[in-house]
Amino acid sequence: MHETTSTTAFDEIYRSFLASLQEETQRNPQLGAASVISNYSGTPLCSVQDLDEFISSVEQSLEEAYLRLTSHVAAAKRRRNALLPISKLPTEILGGILELTCDLEPGEECSTGQKLSHIEYLLTLTAVSSQFLSVAMATPTLWTVADGRCSPSQVKKCLERSRGRLITVKYSSIYGPKSDRTIVPTWWFDTLISEHIARWRDAELVVDSEELESLCELAAPQLRRIVIKHLYETHGKPVHLFRGNAPKLRVIDLTGIHSHWEWDRSMIMNLRSIALRDVLISRASVGSFLSVIQSSLMLEKLVIFKLQLEGAVDLTPVFPSWLYSLKELGITMVSYDVLGYFLGTIRAPNIQTVAVDPPCPWNTEEWGQLLLGCLDNSILQHINQAQHIELSFDHRAVQICLSLAEGPPVLFGLDGQSARLGVVAVDWVLENILVYRKRSTFSVRFASYIEVYIRDILPSLLRLQDVTGLELDLDVPPGCSPDPWFLSCPVSGAGGKQWLWPRLTTVTVRGQGWDGVGDYILPIVKSRLEASSASCDWKPTRECGKGGRPALIHSVWIKDLSWLSKSTATQLKNLVSNIELPSPEQLIVPVADTEPLTAYNFVEQGGASKPSS
Repeated sequence: MHETTSTTAFDEIYRSFLASLQEETQRNPQLGAASVISNYSGTPLCSVQDLDEFISSVEQSLEEAYLRLTSHVAAAKRRRNALLPISKLPTEILGGILELTCDLEPGEECSTGQKLSHIEYLLTLTAVSSQFLSVAMATPTLWTVADGRCSPSQVKKCLERSRGRLITVKYSSIYGPKSDRTIVPTWWFDTLISEHIARWRDAELVVDSEELESLCELAAPQLRRIVIKHLYETHGKPVHLFRGNAPKLRVIDLTGIHSHWEWDRSMIMNLRSIALRDVLISRASVGSFLSVIQSSLMLEKLVIFKLQLEGAVDLTPVFPSWLYSLKELGITMVSYDVLGYFLGTIRAPNIQTVAVDPPCPWNTEEWGQLLLGCLDNSILQHINQAQHIELSFDHRAVQICLSLAEGPPVLFGLDGQSARLGVVAVDWVLENILVYRKRSTFSVRFASYIEVYIRDILPSLLRLQDVTGLELDLDVPPGCSPDPWFLSCPVSGAGGKQWLWPRLTTVTVRGQGWDGVGDYILPIVKSRLEASSASCDWKPTRECGKGGRPALIHSVWIKDLSWLSKSTATQLKNLVSNIELPSPEQLIVPVADTEPLTAYNFVEQGGASKPSS
């Protein structure tokens, strides 16, 4: 009885499965299961083994059908892709498009968490389609990057497929944070120099002393751009890069090396950019280097940081060298005689960005006049013509951004790399530069942690009566809350109490990590609203004149902040007509429904009134 029941059950399972398979075969004949059904349709099922054999046969048939379907689908996709407009592009045009994508900064990360190397990016492109693969293989310029993050065999293939084109070399002898990333060994880098340096067009190198010396043995006749960073803290032996023979060089960016470079005159004439960071120039080549400043008529960028000249050098400024093409000038952390030489020699009337570190041994008036002379007083003309001026502060720098009617903004900065920004430097900027402004609107921007420098420069800021906009661009550590208290109450000036920037109407806040930002912006809006009303008993000092009462804050923009309470946001919306606040979805920290600090009193601190809750 039990055996009969089991056979009947298996037979029912078999018949049901066979019927389902037959229905599916009628709907999809391409499955190829009809032969299986015909073979088993009259065969009774008597055991589990029979059922297993039947299922195995069906699975094999379905797998074969899947393979057939896959080939059909691939063929259909190829026919579809052949009809797309991109498939009709000539190989040269599509190759040029792919080459342009390689010039972009790769955004995708590989499995190790690092940016894709050049050859990894190419492999990604060639995997798109057979057309992309054939085009990539037929475009030599796609393979003109020797990336040190790839294996020697991969870079060798790139060099072969580039077919003699000029190449870009990227090499670092430092292992990356991921130990499984393949790094080109030193011996291979030496081979790249000895066998292919004549093809170098662009090179970015992070090298040790031994590798640095190997760059002195051969010329680089096609080199346009070189960026070298020496690994060690000491400068090491003086190096004569490329034997001084790189006649097509346009860009030089050196860090941490001891340079013994006889600058060929033909090379000097072609230079567009020079950046020397922590570089020691040997005594024998100082004169050759200084001639760059006098002869580089096409120079557009000059950046000097911690430059040292070996031995005693006569740095008396020579006759002015007019560099009409110079657009960017940066001289920081150098001795006063080096700075004096550069500022006394260079004349750059078309400068757009300048950053200078005022040396400690000099008084402000002396180096300030040298700086204005270096710029041929063009900064004063820009000030006169500017439509908008932004004055930026952080604890070590002051910068002026001039928005002109045409062309890019002009940046003028005093960068105190070695010490905190002094009030003398701020006063010099106000008295000698900003005094020439006329029809421009005026705003102020604070960066970094304002508490460390605001008290020193506050008396100078009181002299700016026409500031209408304020930007607080502060990235502070978690738990730190910079307090712009000097904007929410009168402060002590030379003539008594007065409001800082009474014409201020717009406040913009940017930066992450500022906890409770609304609790500091809300008192600014409220206090200026109260002081501007006729019922307020605030009496402006004689120096403030009729403009002593502060204007209303009409616009508040709070962006990219990680904390803003709902109640504070509601109050700001009720008090300010033009307001932009982060949405709850944009906030990193969930919005907390906490009460803001609304009650505050004014107490004296260091000659100025500061609110305290």
